Amino acid sequence: GWRYNSGGFDQIFLPPSQNCTTSSATGASSWSKN
Repeated sequence: GWRYNSGGFDQIFLPPSQNCTTSSATGASSWSKN
């Protein structure tokens, strides 16, 4: 399971966090256009 990935929580959660921030910014821009 991803919860016990040998990479640790940092490698699992940090990338998604950055992606979420980017996605949020992109999503906000997309919503603004709409």
